[in-house]
Amino acid sequence: MTSAPLLPNGHVAVLGTGAIGTAVARALLAALREVVVWNRTRHRTAAAVEAGST
Repeated sequence: MTSAPLLPNGHVAVLGTGAIGTAVARALLAALREVVVWNRTRHRTAAAVEAGST
């Protein structure tokens, strides 16, 4: 497995929080990463934020 690219503060960013992006964010959270999510439609980030993303 390759390591995910980190932001300067050590967080991982997931751009796009549809079905796949949300699943990726949850998997990264399970791997004890700090995850930042972004989607062009803010309400689509709700599931990932509820899982612990910012």
